[in-house]
Parts: sequence; C-alpha cells; structure tokens
Amino acid sequence: MVSRSKNIGDMNSPFRYNGLSKEQRDIAKAADEFCLDKFCPRLKNRMIVRVIGKLGYLDRKLLYAECEYTDDSPEERYFRIHIDTDMGIYLFLETLMHEMVHVKQFAKGEMKDYIRTDNLVRWHKEKIDIFKTDYWDYPWEIEAHGRERGLVVQFKAKYPMWAEILEEYKE
Repeated sequence: MVSRSKNIGDMNSPFRYNGLSKEQRDIAKAADEFCLDKFCPRLKNRMIVRVIGKLGYLDRKLLYAECEYTDDSPEERYFRIHIDTDMGIYLFLETLMHEMVHVKQFAKGEMKDYIRTDNLVRWHKEKIDIFKTDYWDYPWEIEAHGRERGLVVQFKAKYPMWAEILEEYKE
C-alpha cells in the first residue's frame, strides 16, 4: 500500500527506525540496505527511509504496512514505512520487502501520485484511476506482491545468518 505525505523532519541517517523490537530493527536495517543496493545503488545516498513500527496497524488500518513518499526533491528522497509489529519475523521481512519495492518505484519515478487528485496515480507514463481499478489490478501492487518472496529468497542467500533465524520462524 502506498500514500503520499509531506515533511518528515530532519534526518541525518539514510535509515531510521522507531517502534520496532531489536530483532525487527536489525533485520530491517539489513533488508533496507539489501534492497537499496539492488534497486537504487546510485540514488541510495540521496534517500532517507524511516521504518515506523505500529502495534495493531493491521487492526486499525486493515494493512500490514504502508509506504509514504514524503518528498521528491532532486537532492533527497524521503520515505516513511509504517509497519505492524504484531507479526512473526518472516512475515515482517516479507512485508518490508513489499514496501521496499514501492520505495524503488517512487525513487526511480516509475510511480507518482498526483497531488491535486486523490484518485490518480501515474504508473510509468499511464494514469491509473484507483477508484475505478481493483487493488489487485494496480500494476505497482502486482510488482510488489510478485517480488516480495523472491527478495526474501535472495536476502537469505546473501545473509545466511538471517536465513537460519527466518527458517525457524517461517509462517
């Protein structure tokens, strides 16, 4: 899920984490680095990704997580990911990978929200009316859902320590 917001404040680090357990924070740091190295290596130094854990986010918003692209200045790109903390570590990672695909989509200009109209999203060069399109047909969600598990597989191959931990808790 994606949404747009304004101004998340001053951040000195490319990654910020709030409201996560130590294990969630540690895997999020590794996963964020992995995804930005894979998707946006040249943009990585101009991006700030903040992951905010929220207990019960799924119950309140009916979402596991949500990615906000908060600023699209050419100097730096700011992203905020809200993620439910009440899930196992495997589902947490898979959900984070899904949201990092959205980070990539916004950072590379593949997707852009139209500010003045809540219902329009530009996907590549096509306007998509989200009020007239089913969630499962949004092209950005098709990509994110299609890549999340493969990213987990690649992440585990690159970080064998996490592979062992994830296999213990796979849901």
